[in-house]
Parts: sequence; structure tokens; C-alpha cells
Amino acid sequence: MNIRIRRTDNEEELLACARLFTENYPWKGLDETFEYNNAKVHSPDEEVYVALDGDKVVGCLLLEMHSTLKAFVRGLVVDEDYRCHKIGAKLLAFIEKRTFHETENVFMYCSSERGIKFYKANGYTPIGVVENLNITGSNETILRKTIGPAHEVKRKGILLSVIDSDAGTFEEAVRNAGEYLYSMGLVRKEYGYKCLEREKIFPTGLPVKYPVAIPHTDSEHCLKNAICFQRLKAPVTVRQMTGQGELESRLIINLAISEPDDQVKVLSRLMDLLQDEEFVKNCLEEEAGQLEKAIEDRLLEN
Repeated sequence: MNIRIRRTDNEEELLACARLFTENYPWKGLDETFEYNNAKVHSPDEEVYVALDGDKVVGCLLLEMHSTLKAFVRGLVVDEDYRCHKIGAKLLAFIEKRTFHETENVFMYCSSERGIKFYKANGYTPIGVVENLNITGSNETILRKTIGPAHEVKRKGILLSVIDSDAGTFEEAVRNAGEYLYSMGLVRKEYGYKCLEREKIFPTGLPVKYPVAIPHTDSEHCLKNAICFQRLKAPVTVRQMTGQGELESRLIINLAISEPDDQVKVLSRLMDLLQDEEFVKNCLEEEAGQLEKAIEDRLLEN
């Protein structure tokens, strides 16, 4: 089972999400209609994240970033046939990375003991109870996960991510990165397309021992600063930045820098770092979490 998670506005996937909420517990127990759940997943207040097994939607999470409680998970559901595969945990981990770049907390309500146990196992702490919120006699527990007090959290200027991918072409890899960064709220929806358009004129393949490509585009298509290191299972063909010849690369590094001057600085520093053969080798081999820390130490050091 190869579960992929992404933000969606695809109509077929949104309809599938509405069906999941209608047909699966605990939401099924609220007796909400398909029409109600369909309106919920189509609400402009919601960021809708899906877990996909192939093309099948097997999980859905609704995230609100403009609630009184920011960020707020309004709903999380997993297809009952796909329980016990940690899909709910994967959805939570995905949106946590997206939210903790912007805010210090993630909140949700939960009314079931099973649900509370699940959230606690994933690092959430009960902080209060609201009585009779949705149904008379049923209490909602408020749960919270935090990275610290708002005035004490020190944020990095750039969000670093490492993703592993089975993209078969350079173009597919760039689209993957664009979709991932968009799902994090870091770039505009057209970002991946704009990167590929730029590559036609200004290719970014770097001819080092372990070839790397660094696709990027104009800062107007970037909302915040981010770098996505994408490691591929098999090499894809990229064009050298000199325009002369091609390279086979397993490491595609997408830049998303929102200020033009900063883009030049970050790109220059990154290219210097990629001259270090041992560093690039580690980029391809290290565990993702450790690699993010190593990149942060080297790239964002003062």
C-alpha cells in the first residue's frame, strides 16, 4: 500500500471526502446527510487534505486556518476498510508540518474515548471539555498539540522539507514538488508549471559528481520561503544549466523564495553547498528527519 497525502480541490476527490464523512464512524453516528457533508468539504473556510491509495480517497482531513482556534482540525476520517494503517496519523503529521510553519498550535474537538486515545498517542493533550456542544448529553474534549508559547517560538526563515518520490520524469518530479509546496500553503497553485516553463529557457542541472537540478521560478509565484529536497528512486534526465548536454539526477531541489533579492542569496549559498560531494551523497542516503536537520545546520547557519 503506497499512501500519498496532498491538499485537494479536485471535484471527484471532494465528493469522495463527503461520502467518507457520511458513511464512516464516528461521523456516521451524527446522522449528517451527504448534502451536509458535501457542503462542508466545499466550504471556502476549509483546506481539504486527502490520503490516496492509488486514485482512491481513503482518508480526509479538514483544516481551518482562520478559526478562533488556529489551526483547527474540523474533521478527520479514514475509510473503515483502511483502519490500522496509520493513515490518520499520516494526515495529522502532514498538516502539522504545514501549520507549525505558521502558528504554534493545532486544536480539535473529540467526543469519543477511542478518538481521544488516538490523538493522545499522536502527541495531543486534552485541555478542556465543552458540554452539549453538538448533541445534548454529549461532551466534546478540546485537544491541543503545540510547539511552544507564541512569543517564545523562534521560526526559521525557510521551511525545509525532504520527500521521497517515484517520479519517472523530471517534469513529474517538479509537478510533485509544486503540489507538495502548494499543499503547505507556501506557493501559488501555478508554481510547478511556472518552474517547468522557466526550465525550458534556463535549465538548472548542476554537473557535479552527484548531479542535482534546482528548479525555481519568479518570487511572485511564492507565498513564503521554502526549499523542497526530492529524492527519486531512479534517476531522471535533466538539462545542464549551461544548456549543453543532459544529466541523470536523483535529487531535485525546488526553491520557493518570496523575495527576489533573497532568492539570489539562497540560490548562491545552495549551489556552494552542493559542491560538497559528501553532503550531496548524504542528501541521497540519510533518513529524512535527520537530513532536514543537517540541511538546516549547513544552509541556514549564520
